[in-house]
Amino acid sequence: MITDCEKTVRKILKQIPGKTNATGMKYLCKLAQSLADVPGWFIDLGTYQGRSAMVLTVASLGEGPARRIISIDNYTNGTKGGQPDFWTVKRRFKCRNRAHLVVGETDLIPPIVQGAQVALVFVNVDHRREQLDKDIAAWKPLVEPGGIMAFDGYGSDRWPDVQAVVDEAMGDWTRLDCTGNVQAFEKG
Repeated sequence: MITDCEKTVRKILKQIPGKTNATGMKYLCKLAQSLADVPGWFIDLGTYQGRSAMVLTVASLGEGPARRIISIDNYTNGTKGGQPDFWTVKRRFKCRNRAHLVVGETDLIPPIVQGAQVALVFVNVDHRREQLDKDIAAWKPLVEPGGIMAFDGYGSDRWPDVQAVVDEAMGDWTRLDCTGNVQAFEKG
């Protein structure tokens, strides 16, 4: 695994626009690295330009299980900037065979993921109650024991539904830190 999340995230932030702040991205990197003993793929809900997908990809390189990173977005609800040139992003970070973009609804499990083990789900898409409920209901059962679900926008005045919905839905999991508006939970 890479050893310096701060340096890696700084490089990614310079090259790929996104909405999650640097502190949240560093935390996501550290969460991904902490899962060396948990089998499964990393799922990124809300691709935008591919920033969090690349953080997850780079964080999983090196020792430990080979991970596939599946990034899903429907590119409709407020995605200014449009769909990224995901091929260019993947080539830049030398991860062509590991990171995959799925254009579709984030609460529908795509065929590429069906039957696969899931170690981490990062939810950073539609921050409204109705969609958060759907995303959590779809992905929460798929996370392996010891795996993590993390949510961007937690505690944000701009997205009050995130904290309320996440607190209601994730109460049976172990609450981890909240860093840079990213709140994580571990499945027991």
